[in-house]
Amino acid sequence: MVMVEPGQSAEITVAVTGHPEPVIEWYKNKQMLIPGDKYLTRNVGQAFTLSIANASREDGGKYELTAQNSAGTVATFVDVNVVEPAAGSKSNLPHITKAPVSVQSRAGQRAVLTCVFEGVPMPTAVWFHGGERLTEDMEEVDIRSTETTSELTIHQLTEKTAGEYLITVRNAYGEDLAKAMVMIEGSSAATSSSATTASSPQKRVARR
Repeated sequence: MVMVEPGQSAEITVAVTGHPEPVIEWYKNKQMLIPGDKYLTRNVGQAFTLSIANASREDGGKYELTAQNSAGTVATFVDVNVVEPAAGSKSNLPHITKAPVSVQSRAGQRAVLTCVFEGVPMPTAVWFHGGERLTEDMEEVDIRSTETTSELTIHQLTEKTAGEYLITVRNAYGEDLAKAMVMIEGSSAATSSSATTASSPQKRVARR
């Protein structure tokens, strides 16, 4: 769920992968949204974002992203709740202060991505690769996080582990995200046909 105060802007971001490149559409309460002054859409790589300007109570509801290509259609849903701030409440939206830097190394070598962030309450950091959420029990990677940093170590760089990585940092008030590329020296990214997939949505409520 995205929580936003009246007059603020809100963002919903979903990581989508697929080949051929999918067609993206956004809906609110089953009605297609048309980009304009109220709704803006953009994408950076596999991250597709819907921005809601100057939120009011009428902007609350269920939002949907659909991604369609010749392999099929997937949909991701997220609720937006417009709420008045509690008197005397203190919060700090998640904010990435140092994004991970893209790296290039030889096949078989180790690669490390580091992200620095802030937020109150303490944000939770989540890494994604190819639309899949990465977890600490995976053999290919190691994830170590503190209150303000998250470090992702890729033990062995291969065609499978190379590519675009996405990190999201989230607390109750919203989410921020950043991406980085991990590349093999002397090799180009492999291209293959695949069904469209959409990750769990990443949300960020923008500052006033």
